[in-house]
Amino acid sequence: MKQITKTAAKTIRHELNAILEQYNKENKHGLTVTLGDASYTENSITFKTTAAVKIEGIPAEIEPTKKALDFLNYAELLGLNKSDLGRKFISNGREFTLCGYKPRSTKRPFVAKAPDGQDYVFEREFILNQFKA
Repeated sequence: MKQITKTAAKTIRHELNAILEQYNKENKHGLTVTLGDASYTENSITFKTTAAVKIEGIPAEIEPTKKALDFLNYAELLGLNKSDLGRKFISNGREFTLCGYKPRSTKRPFVAKAPDGQDYVFEREFILNQFKA
C-alpha cells in the first residue's frame, strides 16, 4: 500500500474490528476494546481506541459505553426495564438495537444502532411505545 485512501481505511477498520472481536472474547483482563472515530492522511490513520471494563447488565453485543451505563441507571425511572438494553425494534422498515441513553438530550435521548453500525437517536415517546409490555 503506497497511500491510505477512504476505501483502505474502511478495510483496515474491518480487519482491526475482527482482531478486537477475538481479543475481547479471550482477554484475561475483563476488558472490551473498541475502535471509535478515525482520521487519516495519505500516510497514516489514527483510531480512537477505548478499553472498558465489562459491566454487569450490559449484553455482550452492546459496547460498554457511558450511554449504555446511563441507560442502566435511568431505565426504571423512564418506565423501561434494564433488560431492554440490547433489544431490537423496527423504525421505518429498518431494524435497530437499543444501545444507550443520553440524559442531557431533551429531544432524542435514546441511542440505537443500525445493522451497519451507525448510531441513531430516538425520541422518548417512540421508544416507550416500542417497548410497552
